[in-house]
Amino acid sequence: MFRRSHSSLNRLFYATLLIIDRSSKVLKTWDHSWLTEDDFEMCAESIAVKGGPRVIPDVFAFIDGTARPICRLIFYQRQMFSGHKRIHCTKWQSVVLPTGLILNLYGGQRGSMHDSRLLNESKILGELNDKQAGFVRRYVLYGDSGYAKKNGILHKPYSRIEICHSKAKKYQNTLMSKLRQSVEWWFKKVVAKFTLVDFRKQMKLDQASTLRPFGFGTKFIQVSMCLKSWYSHVIAASDARDLTNTQCGKRLLEFLSPDQWNSDKN
Repeated sequence: MFRRSHSSLNRLFYATLLIIDRSSKVLKTWDHSWLTEDDFEMCAESIAVKGGPRVIPDVFAFIDGTARPICRLIFYQRQMFSGHKRIHCTKWQSVVLPTGLILNLYGGQRGSMHDSRLLNESKILGELNDKQAGFVRRYVLYGDSGYAKKNGILHKPYSRIEICHSKAKKYQNTLMSKLRQSVEWWFKKVVAKFTLVDFRKQMKLDQASTLRPFGFGTKFIQVSMCLKSWYSHVIAASDARDLTNTQCGKRLLEFLSPDQWNSDKN
């Protein structure tokens, strides 16, 4: 193809992913101009409306982790092996709004790392506190039982002991678990669209980077969703200038902004 060998095309592909990964910081920061206090409130209210009065009222987004399988290594097998999943893998963590927008993606860490440590190393809780400085209301994330509860920042399901004598807490766990599935849907969508990240025999750390395809796939899926939302809005409003009035439209402009593609810093 293109009069180039298979190995040459492979190097070009991974070099392109390297440029995109180093130059784009859209999914690596909380400093989004479109994410205001009104957006936090809108997301929290949408979760409350969907779940009903039993949900946690201050939750505005969901956080979850995933393990992407890789080929078994010759060296560093213990570091890359996940005892929970029983596979060699890399760990990823994502924060997703109820609207489907991905706020933060952090990962590529060793498979033996626990979700709580992955959360601490990502430092997103401190950045979330800084983002909410001056807010009238404090908003929190909701994760699974693998995370440690952080009062005022992160909530997780009640333990088995806590729900043993409380039907209300058990019902709340079930309800929030259904709402939290939006994060897992995004992981499945990336794997469905980019089957390379699920082809374990090709995910070799010593030959090619296994970290970039998954991150690039997440960005591509996010841009695709924003484009579809913008196109639907243009048809409904018959005016492309209304792009800045929608959350997906602002997110799309952020992806295309030259400020997010500054490779001089890397």
